[in-house]
Amino acid sequence: MRSSDFGSSFQIPKFEAPAEILLSDNRRLRGKLFLSILSSSKLGHSSVLDCLNEPQKFFPFLLGESNQVEIINKDVVVSVTVDIKLDQDEGTDILNANLWIEEIELKCSPYMNLRGNVVLDLPPNKARVLDFFNLTTAFFALQEGEKHHIINKRYVTSIKELSALPPTNVPIVVVKAKRGGRKKKDT
Repeated sequence: MRSSDFGSSFQIPKFEAPAEILLSDNRRLRGKLFLSILSSSKLGHSSVLDCLNEPQKFFPFLLGESNQVEIINKDVVVSVTVDIKLDQDEGTDILNANLWIEEIELKCSPYMNLRGNVVLDLPPNKARVLDFFNLTTAFFALQEGEKHHIINKRYVTSIKELSALPPTNVPIVVVKAKRGGRKKKDT
């Protein structure tokens, strides 16, 4: 038995996720990421963000045009862009309804500028955008329309906070100023 025959009998089934990768040499690769299949997840597979934040330094990427696998070093990945539906389920919608969402403008010079939303899943005493970006994870997700950009923090050059959206389950109280004169004192 050849070693390649032996290795192929121990392959683990993976979910193939369509993606576009931007590398630090400005190459854009289109193809598929291989995500772990998880029966416990409503998605049926791990998220792209979880995959990129795993401790392994390299991952395989199936190139779309040639059907060849290229092994990519995570350190040179600027961003991975996927369809939002790939990483979202009903549970994600419920979770996002209970978390702060910040709209930001992000620069990864000279690669790209993006504007979108990040979900701040942080304790109340550390719920600033600065705290979010100082977490030890290498990658974070930015939602821009129907796309999720999974971005490597090492290439972020600046961030502008544009607005904060409170969780949707928190009642928003609007206080209207009364117009008119002063109140009369009762005598």
